[in-house]
Amino acid sequence: MPLFDSHLDKTHLASILRTMIDQFPSSTEGPRITSLPGSQPPQPDPEFVVINDIIQERLRQWDLGIDPQLSYPKFTAGQYLAITAYKHLLSPTVQAEIALYTGLAFIIDDQLVLTQAVQEFAPRFCSGSRQLHPVLDYFVATCHALSKYFPTYGASSIYASTIDFVNSDCHQNEKEAKEMSLYGDSVPFIDFMRERDGIAVAYTAFIWLREEFPSTAEYIQVFP
Repeated sequence: MPLFDSHLDKTHLASILRTMIDQFPSSTEGPRITSLPGSQPPQPDPEFVVINDIIQERLRQWDLGIDPQLSYPKFTAGQYLAITAYKHLLSPTVQAEIALYTGLAFIIDDQLVLTQAVQEFAPRFCSGSRQLHPVLDYFVATCHALSKYFPTYGASSIYASTIDFVNSDCHQNEKEAKEMSLYGDSVPFIDFMRERDGIAVAYTAFIWLREEFPSTAEYIQVFP
């Protein structure tokens, strides 16, 4: 039986997935734990608690300039991604950074940051200049924080993939891009944009910490 109904078009599917993200809890406190009357309540995963504490502390320090009701669900989604997809990582700090990175990416992707600020992201990133929106400054800072934990190739891939993501996201939000017609041989272009908009290379690089996988040659052929 197919995972999705063949009649479910991609636009509708994307809408469903976005709704799922937006309906995550409005804070990063994690799921509420319940139990039957008279039974011992289950204890939260200690690893989840540690990662959650790191995220909460960082969010208390940050001033995103965005309504928390809009921004916090993104970090909750990022937290679940980090503890699920990167559970093998030995460092909860890195998992927390991945969660924060993901939350910030969701905010940018949801167009909660002014277009002009997003358009200036790459030049300012490369020149070391301050960004035009706090979310983008924190995105850069999180990239820097993550890069310390990965070998040269992985760290550089995270930077390059991040710029590609913001660049492609910026393009897709332009009026010309929204009105652009796609032709029969446009599939390679669609795949090209999807890979960049999905930050695929960075999320691949997150798999291999320098401390655990010191030799890039052991896994670099997996990237394609």
